Amino acid sequence: MASTTPQTLPKPIKMAILDDYQRLSTPHFTTFAPTELQIDTYTDTLPPSATDALIARLHPYTIISTMRERTPLPAGVIQALPNLRLLLTTGTRNASLALAACAARAIPVAGTPSDAGPGADKAFSKTTQHAWALVLALADNVARDDAALKNAPSWQPHAPLNVFLAGKTFAVLGLGKLGAAAARVAVLGATAETILTTQGAEAKLG
Repeated sequence: MASTTPQTLPKPIKMAILDDYQRLSTPHFTTFAPTELQIDTYTDTLPPSATDALIARLHPYTIISTMRERTPLPAGVIQALPNLRLLLTTGTRNASLALAACAARAIPVAGTPSDAGPGADKAFSKTTQHAWALVLALADNVARDDAALKNAPSWQPHAPLNVFLAGKTFAVLGLGKLGAAAARVAVLGATAETILTTQGAEAKLG
């Protein structure tokens, strides 16, 4: 069967953007002529069991962009999409995509790496930073006190002002890349004890 090159693809090229609940992608495609690129944004997520419905939805598209990891694309779905030529995903690791099935059909899978910035450790993760920001915000009652200050003077009776993490226990369920990074922060000084639930956890933390 002859391959279809970008020059011979029918216009407009059809692109599906999945799970873009807030339509964050919309402003970034305003410069594309409708005659060149037709974009359909889906703000609803089909359940993983609705395979036939997902195939029917995605069948016309040449490009599929996954905004999140909410819609799995297993091998059976990839194989049932004859028009698919390019699969886009956020980040560089999406376990819900059948990469082997894409490779078998020579479908490129492209993602965007996260840049921690000059001088930052390569193991740095913005997700880990955000997770600990939430932990610290909870410990310091940031959300509670923000709401209270907006309804002054009700903030004055609130106690405790914050919770000291020293001496507390930090439990980690699973030590993948993110879990290990979060646990490492705890081990380095945030808490007195860290409970790890993965075999060989100490080796992963270094």
